[in-house]
Amino acid sequence: MKRLQISEAEYEAIKAKEASVKDKKIKKRLRILMMWYEGQSLKAIGEKMGVHLQSVYAMCRRYREHGLEKYAHNQYASHYRLLSDEKEKEILDQFKGRGNKQVTAKEIKEALDKACGKNTGSWYVYRVLKRHGWKKKMLNSQHQKAANGKTKKPS
Repeated sequence: MKRLQISEAEYEAIKAKEASVKDKKIKKRLRILMMWYEGQSLKAIGEKMGVHLQSVYAMCRRYREHGLEKYAHNQYASHYRLLSDEKEKEILDQFKGRGNKQVTAKEIKEALDKACGKNTGSWYVYRVLKRHGWKKKMLNSQHQKAANGKTKKPS
């Protein structure tokens, strides 16, 4: 296989990106690129970094095909959201002005479904509520004293 052909400026950009990134997996991929540019063999890089030889080759090929920005992006991030934070906040603010009227997750789900244009799962509603600091509060069906058993029954 041909040696990875990158310029000194690209190498410096890779080093700078590696220093600024916090994600360990991305750091590892960038370090592999740097080691390959420095002239180490694929086998040596794989042994040092604990990666299979074919994975090292695939990482270097991916960099060559896509460039640094796409290569250093974690495509498997768990921050999948159907709406932006601002849009979610806007939808939840509709329900804040109701005073003492109870808001159900079903009502919020309907508003989120309408905004997304598709059926969202109940998991999405509860994650949105958690993200925006909403707490679950249940209205008690009985008076507080009666629920605790403190009132006396008339005889």
